[in-house]
Amino acid sequence: MALHTPLEERMHQSAFFFRIYLETMHKLSPQTEFIQPSDELFNKVMLRISREQELLVLKKKLYSTGLFFLLNLALVIPAWIYFKTQMAYTGFGQYFSLIFSDLGNIGRYWQDFALTLLESFPALAVAGFLVILFFSSFCAAAIADCFKGIRSIHKLTHQ
Repeated sequence: MALHTPLEERMHQSAFFFRIYLETMHKLSPQTEFIQPSDELFNKVMLRISREQELLVLKKKLYSTGLFFLLNLALVIPAWIYFKTQMAYTGFGQYFSLIFSDLGNIGRYWQDFALTLLESFPALAVAGFLVILFFSSFCAAAIADCFKGIRSIHKLTHQ
């Protein structure tokens, strides 16, 4: 007695052993009639199993992304402190404040002023801080997507 279904490619991990059990029981007592579940029930069970597998994948993604998000949040404060320290050390803030206080001299010596601003700009500190902010926002968006997926699976499952 072979049980063949249209979803045989997506067989549950225990289905193979259940088939062997049914075939063995049929060989031992051929007069026994086994109740065959309807195709509708089988499809519902397989759909539920596939939803549970999707839910497991989403939960793993949520945990790993959440851990990476927490790591990025822990790095935001040291990156901000480094950024502020470099801004004060290079004097970029002081040079930049001249734009608002002495616009006439800046207009006359704008080329030298632009080079001074470029030389004093803390590019590494700004780049590091922006990279950490970018990854934090990326992780936050991925976490939101995971929650949406989990919520939609729960809605489909508990209809």
